[in-house]
Amino acid sequence: MSYSEHEILMTRMNPRPVRFELNGDKICRLDSAANFVINTPEKPEGIEKIIRLFWDCAPAIRYEVAPCPRRSGAYQVEIGENTVSITAPDRDGVLNALKTLRQLAEEERGVLRFQAYELPCCTIEDEPAMTFRALHVCWFPENQQYQIERAIRYAAYCKYNYVVLETWGVFPFESAPFLCWQDKALDRKELKRIITEAKELGLTIIPQFNILGHASGSRENGGKHVAINRFPEYASLFEPDGWSFCLSNPETRKILSACVTEMYDFFGKPGFFHIGSDEARLLATCRTCRRASRKELVKDHFLHFHDLMAEQGARIMMWHDMLLDKEDPRWNGYIVCGSVKDGLTDLYKELPKDIVICDWQYGYPEGEDGAAPTWATSKFFKENGYDVLVSPCHNLKGFCSLAELAANKPLMGVLETTWSELDTGLFTTITKGSGIIWSGGNAERLSPKIMDAWAPDDMCMMHHHIRQIENDMGIRDYYAAGRIMLQLPEKIHL
Repeated sequence: MSYSEHEILMTRMNPRPVRFELNGDKICRLDSAANFVINTPEKPEGIEKIIRLFWDCAPAIRYEVAPCPRRSGAYQVEIGENTVSITAPDRDGVLNALKTLRQLAEEERGVLRFQAYELPCCTIEDEPAMTFRALHVCWFPENQQYQIERAIRYAAYCKYNYVVLETWGVFPFESAPFLCWQDKALDRKELKRIITEAKELGLTIIPQFNILGHASGSRENGGKHVAINRFPEYASLFEPDGWSFCLSNPETRKILSACVTEMYDFFGKPGFFHIGSDEARLLATCRTCRRASRKELVKDHFLHFHDLMAEQGARIMMWHDMLLDKEDPRWNGYIVCGSVKDGLTDLYKELPKDIVICDWQYGYPEGEDGAAPTWATSKFFKENGYDVLVSPCHNLKGFCSLAELAANKPLMGVLETTWSELDTGLFTTITKGSGIIWSGGNAERLSPKIMDAWAPDDMCMMHHHIRQIENDMGIRDYYAAGRIMLQLPEKIHL
């Protein structure tokens, strides 16, 4: 086989595998005559359902119990003319193999309406650089359900294994209905379906609910407030400006505890719960809070929710920025939002070390004379005993550097963020980000066009992958199809 054919097929697989070799020019037809042999230490559940979803066929499947000491999520594939053999240490590895094969498969050629998919006979070996690969997704009132579901399914397709789902005033709390815009409330049955189906695809959804800042449940620049705009009688639960919760009010803790518990239960009791806690501006400014120790208020608040989740068997995750002093020269060039006046900059010494610190850094803070970033904040929390998730965004150079740090330090992993740019940023966030995370920023394993934010070939392939997911979802509507709702600005009328 020519190099060009090998490279064509390599561009279809995202993330790119460690090793991919074509074995002649034969193909394996995926239909009822095909055979799957799956070698794992334990028989994985739900594989037949995934194969039907991906290729609409029911081949013969034989499970072989075999030891496989490789890292979780790793896999090996050997494809012959009639047999697909998968070897993996766990269900995640088997699913990752199937996802790669879906990306590699083609519809049969030379017909009007195809009847089966075909795979090239080949050998694939692959392994993730880290076992915690997460995407942070925000569900705003303006989002449509299909946008979020598509992003979650696409994250699973690209081999993320966690999604942190932050709902912005749309989760229909039964314990506190006033913390949800009722006209934008999520359908509980549909949300439960999305959580369940994500799990089947190998993706655990971790809920996020802010217990400190961002208490308005809306973006800072919008001025909307999920509670006070409609129910001003609940204003005493918040600081006077409404951005942070009032920590001296015992009713605040009761409400937040009920919300956290309800959300955690609804999401199926995952191993983590994200408490947010970034950008807590004008913290503790009401008449009662400002006469108390801000540090003690926040410390007691964090410890309460740490213990609440620990009783359920879960670890809390939180953003890093309020725990460091932005005037400290050690953090020059890094995103830090705390200050000495907040009294929180030594709080890291007194918090439980099983809290997961999510360090969001969105640039590429070069050192003197253009030296590569040292990523001082992430190393600081790691050296002080915490598990750390680096949290990059769209800066691809910084993203690669942070992923390399996470893989080699090593840190716990990566929690990539998207915020309000979920649809328009799909290309650089999920598509490119998945490859960077999977490879640990290893340039030898990445596409040579990884730094090209508008590589047309890669974008065409991304749209192909997204269409596969939209077919899974049954999307047929024009506005719901594709990465963006409108091809042209609304003011243009044809």
